[in-house]
Amino acid sequence: MRKILIAEDEVALRSLMAHLMTSRGFHVTRTGNGLEAWEEACKTNFDLVITDAGMPLLSGEELIEKLQVAQPNVPVLLVSADRSRIRSAIEKGLNCAFLAKPFRPADLVKQVERMIGREEEIPLAPSRSQGTPVL
Repeated sequence: MRKILIAEDEVALRSLMAHLMTSRGFHVTRTGNGLEAWEEACKTNFDLVITDAGMPLLSGEELIEKLQVAQPNVPVLLVSADRSRIRSAIEKGLNCAFLAKPFRPADLVKQVERMIGREEEIPLAPSRSQGTPVL
């Protein structure tokens, strides 16, 4: 089973992302700040790290910089509602993929599958609302 680390300070979004990934068959570790994420990454070899850009104690960008030194082969997905943070990561040359908030659940799943492949073929449940949910 592939392991994903989710570092997101917004509790509801962290829970939703974790649910999406576990429903696809991934083992998920959740953290609420960048420092916790770094500590988990030092203990476990993850197949993917998903991090918010703006987190307390250690930003997503700082986490990526540390991961690139300690575990350069671990793919990282940086998510942010702040486009300037994404631009900053690109300008710094950080080796990561990007997903802008808000995003649809299917977009997160597609990005993860692009980065590390599929774990299981479990379809996303259809939305009960009229539109597509956005995270």
